[in-house]
Amino acid sequence: MTNYAKTLECPRHLAGLCDEYRPNNEHEYCSKALNHPECKEKCVPYKIFKDLTRNSDSECIKLAVQKLKPQKEDLQTFQRIKEIKSNIEEFVRKGNNLLITSPHMQCAKSTILFKFLYGYFWQMSCWAPPDEGRGKYVNVPEFAMDIDVYSVRNSDEFRKKIDILKRIDLVVWDDITLFTLNDTAKNIIGSIINSRFRNEKANVFAGLEVNNPQTVLGNIIYQQLQTCEHLRITKMHKPNKQKIETNKNGEF
Repeated sequence: MTNYAKTLECPRHLAGLCDEYRPNNEHEYCSKALNHPECKEKCVPYKIFKDLTRNSDSECIKLAVQKLKPQKEDLQTFQRIKEIKSNIEEFVRKGNNLLITSPHMQCAKSTILFKFLYGYFWQMSCWAPPDEGRGKYVNVPEFAMDIDVYSVRNSDEFRKKIDILKRIDLVVWDDITLFTLNDTAKNIIGSIINSRFRNEKANVFAGLEVNNPQTVLGNIIYQQLQTCEHLRITKMHKPNKQKIETNKNGEF
């Protein structure tokens, strides 16, 4: 069984970018030895990465390090996903937007979102300040329920959260079509997404294919999604928990 707690100690190792630790240059990568005592004590990128991860809303970093082996029907889609993940900093810098859909559950969409977010964190951890975060994971159904609660309370904390979602580099939106949003959620989420598109902030959306997406999402969200690059996954995919290291057998 994989010891994720130990594996997660060094994000550079997971990325396959580790080099020997060089204490004279704080921006060098950590040691390949995951339990190297200098990794935590002296590695500035490691410390910043932990801050970025802590300040995201995602607690599923385990998913981000699991390898996926796509079915042959989806190989081309996964090659494109891998290309975006490998160049996620450029994707975010250009303010690009991606929509990933599937006809049913268990198609690894959430895992892919975590991979994008996690990949951006470690690419940016060399220099990014430990502020409110460079990226956020948003489960849309849960966020819609929060809107119902906090809109009644007129919460300053919730307004701050909305402001952060408008400003940060990358937001990954999960389960966006799981159920029909009410008018309040359509307006607030639509306003956030519209602001991000207008200011060229990057987004990745994932959701099931539904019969009436415009009804489910509302006009604003639906129209913005029509401008995204669209990737479709057709088959179910299970994470390969046996292998964490990068290999050459088509795993993502």
